[in-house]
Amino acid sequence: LLDMVSKKEIDLKTDISEGLKIYERNLQHIIDLCLTNKIEVVISTYCFNLHEKIKNENLHICYKKIVLEENKIIKKLAERNNINFVDSASLLPNNDDLYVDSIHFSPKGMKQLAKIISEKVLEANSAYKN
Repeated sequence: LLDMVSKKEIDLKTDISEGLKIYERNLQHIIDLCLTNKIEVVISTYCFNLHEKIKNENLHICYKKIVLEENKIIKKLAERNNINFVDSASLLPNNDDLYVDSIHFSPKGMKQLAKIISEKVLEANSAYKN
């Protein structure tokens, strides 16, 4: 990725499967480290807003495809490791006022995302105490 970005050339036909395997491996390592150190893990899907200005651009369509694949991995790892999972991508609406671009949140979007995740953390903490 660094090589492609630094050259400003991105081949949209590049096979992403190897990168996704590395992503899964790395995320599993982080989860393993947390669990080994008795750190409670909450994992969330990644939000991506394919808004009106970019919805027909191949580059952004490709990015969206990658994000969806990464989110499948996140969900799979949450289930495999029996850790707290927040499907933020499904819970946060793709309203343009929640984003400043396709991936960065507006202050309103940050507040909504924080609410979604904090509710899950509080729910998990409550279940843990009981």
